[in-house]
Amino acid sequence: MQKDLIKELCLTQDLIDIADTGTASQSSTSKWSKENDAQRALSNNNFANFAFHTEKEKNPWWQVEFEKPVNPEYVVINNRKQEPFDEIASELSVVAYDDEDNKKILHLGTVYFGSENQGCPLIIPMKGKVSITRLKITLLKEDYLHLSNISFLISNPLRSFGDKPVFIANRGDGLGERLKALLNSMVLAKEFDGHFIFSWPLLLSKSEFHAIDKPENVFSRDFIDSYLVTRDVLNRCEIKDLRNTMDFISCDNDGYKKIGINLNQTSLKNQIKDKNLQPKNLISEYKIAFEKISFNEGVTEAINLARSVQLKDKVLGIHLRTGDIVYSDYRYMDRYYNKVVPFYTVESLITRHLEMGYDIVLFSLDSSACRYFKDKYGVVISNDLIPEEYDDIQRAFFDIVLMSRCTEIVGGSSGFAILSSWIGGSKISTYKKILSEEEIKSSFIHSLSENGVLSSGFISPLLKSFSIAHYLQSFKDFSSTIERIELLKKCVEIDNGNNYYRLLLALDYYKEKNFSAADAILLEAVNSTDKSNIKWLAKTKFPKVTILSGYTLELEKYATQGSIVAAYVAFLSRYYYDKIDMNIAFYEDFIQKQHNNKNSIDTEFLKEIQEKVNLD
Repeated sequence: MQKDLIKELCLTQDLIDIADTGTASQSSTSKWSKENDAQRALSNNNFANFAFHTEKEKNPWWQVEFEKPVNPEYVVINNRKQEPFDEIASELSVVAYDDEDNKKILHLGTVYFGSENQGCPLIIPMKGKVSITRLKITLLKEDYLHLSNISFLISNPLRSFGDKPVFIANRGDGLGERLKALLNSMVLAKEFDGHFIFSWPLLLSKSEFHAIDKPENVFSRDFIDSYLVTRDVLNRCEIKDLRNTMDFISCDNDGYKKIGINLNQTSLKNQIKDKNLQPKNLISEYKIAFEKISFNEGVTEAINLARSVQLKDKVLGIHLRTGDIVYSDYRYMDRYYNKVVPFYTVESLITRHLEMGYDIVLFSLDSSACRYFKDKYGVVISNDLIPEEYDDIQRAFFDIVLMSRCTEIVGGSSGFAILSSWIGGSKISTYKKILSEEEIKSSFIHSLSENGVLSSGFISPLLKSFSIAHYLQSFKDFSSTIERIELLKKCVEIDNGNNYYRLLLALDYYKEKNFSAADAILLEAVNSTDKSNIKWLAKTKFPKVTILSGYTLELEKYATQGSIVAAYVAFLSRYYYDKIDMNIAFYEDFIQKQHNNKNSIDTEFLKEIQEKVNLD
């Protein structure tokens, strides 16, 4: 009965069960307890017996806490499905606590419920009028407390807006990308007379490179209460991406009003292909939407300070993103090189725009690296204008708003730079559109000279090795293989724990037919105890493909020319990335040829390949 009843309630009243978004605990465990005993009650499983089981004690309890207050229509408590457990669990208190720990008694006393196979659970109706951050169930006597599923049924948040469409920003990445998605949802809500909501999940691990904090440290309480919905709740709603719903909107079909419409972070011009459906004066709409976001006092102060900075009529903002791309795991790949303006181009950008009468403002987490340009050209560094006591969120918003006031912005595909151009109407460009290939090449050569920025004491070693690798991978035709080898040797020397650089170096040695040097450097990456060893590169996906997968065919080519090490690394790439595409025939043939080659050494790598190829 319990499943049918809950299902019926959800269908007839358009409710969703959010129980498993909470974190449960209990007063004790017993010899009958299971792993994650308390949490089992929130799992939506249909237990034949009990979900959790305390020890026998006076007033045993079970409780659940939610990250954000919830307002259930019903709390449904299922009993253990055997007699005489209606007697044991008959005397209960159920108490709700709000986010200030004020308590409200929902149930207190004696009730016999749900022990029969088709028995009715204890249902507590609340009509969404009780705000619950924590709920505690206590047995009012000395005994065991053992109950089954516990459900928290809330109104589908999409239905609270009636028949109007609901546009959703549900990003979980960086600050710039989240705010862009939020602006998109606000603009379309206005355009189609709808509503917007957003989620704001915390990052799985705190990052020194991303200004993501709790929503209350960014937005005002009123804004949070009006528009924030947790991602866990949204995941239980019917939501479709914008590109899958524009056909509804384009033919005036009201079907799109019955679902949530998810917006990503790209411009609405890119998400809505039909120009007739695109909002008119989009940049103006982005500005208006940003002004309507209610931020908390700290962020508002930072925004106002950025607006008070005196700027001249012509200002170029250069967004020098470093952070995670240079100093975190992202440096073990070239996948995000398009997000940066490389430091070896900055001097050329500065001199060109100074000649055109521009003032220059540099935006970067790496302020020390910018000192070279400030000392030489008198440019402004954004961080120098920010009070020391500002936290990361305030610093981020100061940069976003000050950058939005620049006449032009040079940036990569970074969310910060693009967001700033949206809310300020600034022209945004890339260094590749401003500098010719010849200028980029000469800029790099100059940057490595005695007086260049990459040879200065202002640049960190990791930023130097990253900049060299960025140049080599972004402009592969600019350097000969011999030149690449010498520069990559510098990268390995500087960032010795970076085995991605070793992979690139080995591939260039293979191109030069120096197989002994290539095998040696690739073996270092295979045997490395550093995080970025070859198996890590073979297993790790950013975001959906592994780092090593892009080099598999090239490595297999060198395997056919006799390198067992190249074969082993290519094999690992296929094995960990996609076993379906293992190219078994290639490796079986390779193994056979190695066994037939009297000069071949039957290495441990060959044995490992053979073992895995022969797996059923």
